[in-house]
Amino acid sequence: MKNIKLLMSLLMVIIMTSCVNHTNTQYNNEEIREIVNEAAEKANKLMAGQKLDEMTTALSVKFDGTNFVYTYEIDENLMTIEQLRLLQDNLILSIKNGWDNDPNMIKLKTALKQIEGNAIYHYIGSKSKETHTITIEL
Repeated sequence: MKNIKLLMSLLMVIIMTSCVNHTNTQYNNEEIREIVNEAAEKANKLMAGQKLDEMTTALSVKFDGTNFVYTYEIDENLMTIEQLRLLQDNLILSIKNGWDNDPNMIKLKTALKQIEGNAIYHYIGSKSKETHTITIEL
């Protein structure tokens, strides 16, 4: 759990410095895409390959031109993708809480909303390679 908090704190710093160096400046959609892409690239360098908790490893963070996409591997010795699906409602609440309450995530959310983007969480089972995707509409 400490690892998740540390990585999320570092991710927030990256996003904050990438997205909001000039909070009073209005950016056009192309500029926002460039800024968000830079934030995703920095976050990917920090997070890719990092174990976030006992069952979750970050594989990548990227920006697909519209959406901020997180890809995680779930250790299926501890939880299956089917079990993750059963916990989806709680997981969504937790994710939305972060997007709605962390000042830096709010800034990224504002940028993504301007370009009609969302946050996508893609989970891959470590053994089965079964996948599950959660889209958080911002």
